[in-house]
Amino acid sequence: MAGPLDGFVTWILLLGNWVQIVLLGCAGYFVYLIAFNPMGEKKSGKEYGLGKGTGKKLWDKGKDAYKKSSDKAEKSRKKKLRRTHTRTLREHIEEEKELEKIDAIEIEMDRAVGAIDSALGRTKFNNVGQRDVLVNAVEAVEQKIKDSISHFRAVRRYTFRQETEMERLLGVLDDNEVDKQPIMALEKDILRKHKETKDLLRDQVLSKYTTVIKSSLRHIKLINFTGGSAVNYTRNLGGTTLQSRLTTIKNNLNISTGNSMRAELKSARDKQEAAVTDLQGIMVKTRELMG
Repeated sequence: MAGPLDGFVTWILLLGNWVQIVLLGCAGYFVYLIAFNPMGEKKSGKEYGLGKGTGKKLWDKGKDAYKKSSDKAEKSRKKKLRRTHTRTLREHIEEEKELEKIDAIEIEMDRAVGAIDSALGRTKFNNVGQRDVLVNAVEAVEQKIKDSISHFRAVRRYTFRQETEMERLLGVLDDNEVDKQPIMALEKDILRKHKETKDLLRDQVLSKYTTVIKSSLRHIKLINFTGGSAVNYTRNLGGTTLQSRLTTIKNNLNISTGNSMRAELKSARDKQEAAVTDLQGIMVKTRELMG
């Protein structure tokens, strides 16, 4: 049952709502007068409000502030792109060095094969010096393989830094709604090629050198030249002739088919060359984004 004051309370609440509406309208009108002074009226020699045309000035200032903010963001984006491009260039230098390290292995293989061919042109080692020339040439191949594997640490270090820069770059591309998939695909392919190259060098090339070539070379190094006597290639060394051991070493260093050492080296080089090509692709794309 409604009380005697219910109608009065309802009227007061309604009046309060209307008062709020009127006050908000007055406040809006007051702000409008301050900002724009549409009538250009003056009082005591001064214009009402902020002055005629102030609204446009405020709008222009807002636009200028937005433009400056956009310019700053663009400068920041280009700075990150330049930094990424520089890092990529440095990584490219290391990638090229690794390719040169792999090529150096092949060059050393050719020298070793030449030394073996020279030895096989005779029927015996006439002295310890002839044996040592061959041994040194073949052992130099192992050192070049280890140098190449070791250099991958430097490549990996630059690749890690490059990944960090690439993450920043991808963030910039996201902010600017640029398609980042091509760059991401190239980056992933480089990392995969790195692993495949290093695995081939360590698990195939070096492994074959150790199990096949080094084993035969060990027997050759144990030949006793006491008294300066010559050693015929028909001599038995650990169950097979010296001639056979020299031929085994030569074939693994020289034959580029099947699963020979040189064939595995060629596969490693192809992988590394593909990584270099991918990195060049990233450099082209970062240059394009830099404008």
